[in-house]
Amino acid sequence: MLIFGADSVNAMDKTGMIFKHVMPFSKTGNEEGKSIYLGIASSTSIDRDSERLSKAALEKGAKDLMKNSTVFFNHKHDGLGVGKVVNAYATDDKLYVEWEPSKAAGVKDVITQIEEGILKSMSIGGKVNADEVTWEKEVRVINDLEL
Repeated sequence: MLIFGADSVNAMDKTGMIFKHVMPFSKTGNEEGKSIYLGIASSTSIDRDSERLSKAALEKGAKDLMKNSTVFFNHKHDGLGVGKVVNAYATDDKLYVEWEPSKAAGVKDVITQIEEGILKSMSIGGKVNADEVTWEKEVRVINDLEL
């Protein structure tokens, strides 16, 4: 899932390990005049929790985001969807995502805060396949995930 909003940290729940990774984004547009937001949703860089995603995990994440394209606010995946992913792709070290905001009335305040620069990052969240985690010194490397 793609999420934007407040800062995130790793957490555990009944379904297994959950991860969250926060990165900045910016507003662009398309030929039809629609607002599109583009940003780096994740990368292979080590995060503040001493974790990083492998290139394979970024590639899987891009595919998952195209299937599970709802964008959520503040890691509340059971709440109001605020948009949809229109493109997701991985490079050697980054997962890029383009998303289009919903026109639903409840989303307007969120978009206003994005425009004002109050909300300025997005992230991914999902389930880590625990069998596909390796360690590089003290860094947990996530090799497979489900967004």
